[in-house]
Order: sequence, then structure tokens, then C-alpha cells
Amino acid sequence: MWATESPRRPVDHRRNSLPNVNEVLDLLEQMYGPQQPVGPTDPFEMIVYLNCGYPASDTSCLKGFDALKREAGLSPREILAVAKSKLVKLLRVGGIVPELRADRLKEIARNVKAEFGGDLKAVLKGRLQEEKQQKGKGIRGAKNALREFPVIGEPSAEKILLFSKLAPLAAVPSGLLKCPPGYGLARPGKTMLPIIAPRATSLAPERRTHLKLGNGPTCC
Repeated sequence: MWATESPRRPVDHRRNSLPNVNEVLDLLEQMYGPQQPVGPTDPFEMIVYLNCGYPASDTSCLKGFDALKREAGLSPREILAVAKSKLVKLLRVGGIVPELRADRLKEIARNVKAEFGGDLKAVLKGRLQEEKQQKGKGIRGAKNALREFPVIGEPSAEKILLFSKLAPLAAVPSGLLKCPPGYGLARPGKTMLPIIAPRATSLAPERRTHLKLGNGPTCC
């Protein structure tokens, strides 16, 4: 029933009004400091990052990603040029099935070069321009383009568009849906996303990422 809004003031979920989202994020930043993404924020590099570790976690993905960046490079051209045997060796630090992940990185690089002219971010920007003509069309087109890549579902596609500062999406992962009631931002219930998303998209872009970074998993 009760959660902590500040060290001195509890949050009562029975009250009529909910606290301002920015106020709660200000409090979290005071307690935990400014949050920074663990991995990259470029769309192509984010896809590569998510395929560099398995089981996927920030720890495993970062190990594989750093090894790839250091020993081979991160551009589509560099990934295609490196021998698969070397790629497998580099990805082994990121966990199991490095052979599969090496094949996926090759596939990702080939697709970006062949289908997106080697510049995924530019193509996504072009897709998002369609949002001005028809609401929802540009966002849908950009997400569909991202979902063509291995391991990228809708949550990851929204996260990529958010962290690359291409689109103001809520990008709330299912694992963090329990956090808003804990922060006093929403009342407990079975389905939190319809409540969270409108409030999250109203935030400034640099604040939306707080819903995706360390504060959520740490506090909830």
C-alpha cells in the first residue's frame, strides 16, 4: 500500500492525485546521480550490442561489444571484413553460442549495407518523416525496419528509437511495469502500460531514459 516518495514522505496509493513525473525523477537523480546508458546509442551499434552477449544482459553484451570494438571495429564494413573464426573468438567472452551470434552479426552488417545503404540511422530518420503526414505511420515504419534484425522485437525497437533520440517513445519494458506504482506514479493494477506510456511520452527526451536505466531495476 505504501511506497517511498522521499526519505521523509510516504506515497499513499489511495490519494486522489499522483505526483509529477519530473519531481519523482528529480528525487531519483538526487539519490542515485545522473543515469547514463551502459552501451551505445547509435541504432546500428545498439543492434550489434544486443547480439554480442547471451544470455543477454548489460554485463554479457558489454563484454562482447567491447571486444568487437577493440579488435575488429563496429562498422558494417569492418564486421563483414573480419574472419568468422576471429569473430567467434571475440564473442565468446559474451557468453554461450558465439557461433550463432557471429552469424547474426554478419547478417546484420550485410542487411544494413544492402538494404539501408550502410547508414541505418539516416533511413530511420527518413521513415520517421512520414509521421508528419500521418500520425503513427512514421513510428510504425521505423519500428518495422528495426524488427527485421535478429533479436529485435517491439520493446527493443522502441528503446533504440528513444536512446538514439529519434522518436519520443515511452519504451517501457514489461519487466519495469511494476515500478510506477512503487514510485507513486500510478496506482497498482493488472495493466500499467496504458497509464505509463502517456505520462512518459510527455517528458523531455533526456528524462524518458530514466525509466529505462538503473533507477528502475535498482528501486523496484
